[in-house]
Amino acid sequence: MEKILFILKLPPPVHGSTLMNLNVFNSRLIKEQFDAHYFSLSLSRELNDVGRIKWYKLKKTIGDFFSLSRVLKKVKPTLVYFAVSPVGLAFYKDYIFYSIIKMHRVPVVFHHHGKGVSLQGKKSSLQADVLRQLPHLSFEGTAFRLVSLFENRSLYCPQWHKR
Repeated sequence: MEKILFILKLPPPVHGSTLMNLNVFNSRLIKEQFDAHYFSLSLSRELNDVGRIKWYKLKKTIGDFFSLSRVLKKVKPTLVYFAVSPVGLAFYKDYIFYSIIKMHRVPVVFHHHGKGVSLQGKKSSLQADVLRQLPHLSFEGTAFRLVSLFENRSLYCPQWHKR
């Protein structure tokens, strides 16, 4: 049975992406088909904390960098399913998490639930450049499961698991 580490943001707070991640977390099919392990990246305690910088979030994020490395060493997954943040500072934070995964040489499937990516790309020229270059950065050999388009380009790959 394939061992998969799911890196997800789960409720609370309850909003679109945490609800989608909860569906993955509660999936009976995933639990039957795979040896599933979960790592929560939830930071916000309340909905109005989403997108805001708080000291407790910074402290937890730094701790999570080390915790993820320990989990990867202990679990030794054959694949990581990573629900990444599409915009803002969380986008860059998740890139650091991805770099940690890459250091452990574990293949990654990104779940990119990206409402607002195009708008954010127009607001931030740095993020727009990064988003345009996603396939050309260090994402070689990585599968994407996108729920959004950026600049009329789709980076969609079919879901990797059987239904």
